[in-house]
Amino acid sequence: MKELEQVLDLTVHLGKQMMASGQNTERAEELLRQICGAYRLRDVTVRVQSGLVAVSARNEAREYASRETAVAGAGIDLTRLCRLEALAERIVRETPAPGTLQPMLWEAKAGRTWPPAAMALGQAVGIGAIALLLGGGLWDTLLSAALTFGLFWLRRALAQVRLERMLVNTVSMLLTALIAEGAQAGGLPADAARIISAVCIILVPGIGLVNATRNLLCGQEQNGVIQLVKALLETLALAAGAWLGTWIIGGLGL
Repeated sequence: MKELEQVLDLTVHLGKQMMASGQNTERAEELLRQICGAYRLRDVTVRVQSGLVAVSARNEAREYASRETAVAGAGIDLTRLCRLEALAERIVRETPAPGTLQPMLWEAKAGRTWPPAAMALGQAVGIGAIALLLGGGLWDTLLSAALTFGLFWLRRALAQVRLERMLVNTVSMLLTALIAEGAQAGGLPADAARIISAVCIILVPGIGLVNATRNLLCGQEQNGVIQLVKALLETLALAAGAWLGTWIIGGLGL
């Protein structure tokens, strides 16, 4: 019974980490079922949703157990997701002792990642380049890069209080619009529309839209609809924040 519980503990927490890193529900369910099958569990039921992971099964002695956990603060971390998928495939291939599974998961979660400062700088350079591609000048590029760098740290701070992504997007684009429109109104040779367009690219939930579409096409209608609505609301929040910032600057007569 203890080994059964250890396997189920691993599956639900692995599923939770994968969903929090941007995995789609179909792939997560497939990997969790493969792990249960590798340990010869029977009557396996796997339920993965954007906010929940639940697994139940019986072992060869007909003992039954179930586990479930909530998924909070989902985001996109493709580096961690690759490590978690590699761990799942390794477990299926090698079927290590159940008592060693949890340390293996901790090791995969704590693997090497880029320092936050490096990620912020990389995003800033990328968005600055996009501003150039949109036809922006020097000030458009500099402001886009600076805003992206600042928003990276703002979003990290807001993630600590588990603020809803829609609110984060609204606040981010509100600040972007205020600064971009203010700079243009203040006489800087900057195009606020180009700056806002460039910065919003990094906030658009592209992978969320892809996962939602895939779930809909693969028969996961419930998850697909939930993810699609969430992604659309997050996108609308970007537009709302940009509009509000532009309206405030316009209302001030700048």
